[in-house]
Amino acid sequence: DAGGPLLPRRDFLAGAAAVAAAAVVGGAVPARALGGGWSGGARWSQVAHDLSASRVSARGPEGLDIRWRRPIAGGLTGPPLIVGRHVVAASLGGEIAMFDLADGRERWRVELGRASYPGAEGPVELGFFGGCAVEGGRVVAASDRLHCLRLSDGSVLWQGEPLDYFWGAPVIACGLVLAGSGAGTEATATRGRVSAYRLADGVQVWSTPMVPAGANGGGVLSPVSVDPARRTLFAGTGAPYIPQAGANPGTSSVVELSLRDGRLLWSDQVHPADTRGFDVNSAPLLTPRVIAVTAKDGVWAWDR
Repeated sequence: DAGGPLLPRRDFLAGAAAVAAAAVVGGAVPARALGGGWSGGARWSQVAHDLSASRVSARGPEGLDIRWRRPIAGGLTGPPLIVGRHVVAASLGGEIAMFDLADGRERWRVELGRASYPGAEGPVELGFFGGCAVEGGRVVAASDRLHCLRLSDGSVLWQGEPLDYFWGAPVIACGLVLAGSGAGTEATATRGRVSAYRLADGVQVWSTPMVPAGANGGGVLSPVSVDPARRTLFAGTGAPYIPQAGANPGTSSVVELSLRDGRLLWSDQVHPADTRGFDVNSAPLLTPRVIAVTAKDGVWAWDR
């Protein structure tokens, strides 16, 4: 209801992503992956399945009976991943764990803590909201920083420096960990960013703010999507946290960045001068001809 009260950003994040895959292309172009992860087997190692954010597995579910369940601190706001014969999950309570897919046997569990942010009714403590990504025998999850663990035993390989809060899950492509950040609390006038880190050792390669110096907002609230052939990535950005006069460029936008250096290649602002919180809050869906996203007010698509 565009005329009704707005809900906090986090209330929209978990459910918004699937809408784009179902509604945008109208059957004109198959929503197939452009690269990475499309193996046709039991592998779902990034939150949106593959680098194109297709959210489609080549093999459908065989049944919906509950085979097993295991508790994990804080519950899951990001989906668990299927990697071979295992399930990997990162929880809002700050835990990362791996279980056997067949029977739920726990292989390892690591407690990495939560980040604390001021809220209207007291501190808000956030672990891993978006989930995690797996590649090359490594698990990467992000809260107020990136954490990289060894897949085989959960041992910590490296941790990044704190950077606001990573709402969306990290994405691994071309040897890089790509993650979008925003404010941990909407009262903070911070700038959203997309940052790239080397998977091997966690060294930051580049970090690109979504809005100019002195502005705020443009938080990247969902995973980025990657076109490996073009060596670019796409991200959706949020509204200003604290509205300012003017168009507030970079907020409520879709952007394309160079994988090599984070340089801005293309941007389109859906809602200039937005004061109502109409975030672009899904991972961009990439097909060979279309880029599509969901925002709080609807579905948007562009000719690539």
